[in-house]
Amino acid sequence: MRTRMTDSDTCPGCGLVAPAEQGATHAYMISSAACWRRYSAILGREYSTPALMPTHFLTVDVFAVQHPGDRGDRRARQSVWLHLAGLHAVLRQGRKPEYRYALLNKLADADCDWPDQPDHAPFPLVAGDICVELSVENHIEIVRRWADTALASYEEAVPGLATRIAAFA
Repeated sequence: MRTRMTDSDTCPGCGLVAPAEQGATHAYMISSAACWRRYSAILGREYSTPALMPTHFLTVDVFAVQHPGDRGDRRARQSVWLHLAGLHAVLRQGRKPEYRYALLNKLADADCDWPDQPDHAPFPLVAGDICVELSVENHIEIVRRWADTALASYEEAVPGLATRIAAFA
């Protein structure tokens, strides 16, 4: 006897393939409902586990850059560039989270004509790959890897990405 496969849905942002479901999504970061639900579960775990809050910003940044939204929407373009700048500052420049927060505030207040979102290579790790039941140490490790691989996907597709990011900072 054959088992009938359920319909699947591919997230238009990160590429997660998951069973299709109905549900909430973000206003301008385009994702599937399944991907948004998984991201929300990660956030819920982080908000309820104080030891995870020091890396919570990475979760926010990586989801934002993996779900860029409509290229014609200024908010979506700004979001991708801000969160790429945050990831770059922490993961490539070794800056502290406090620097990243100040940088994102400065960029959010900037009167800037945000350029088109940069291209990216396929993402090897997405929200659907993050298990919310991991130990604190393993959660921090996988979120850092998730963030690093997402940034690397942009760096692979856009030579000189660091220079473009620096132009905003």
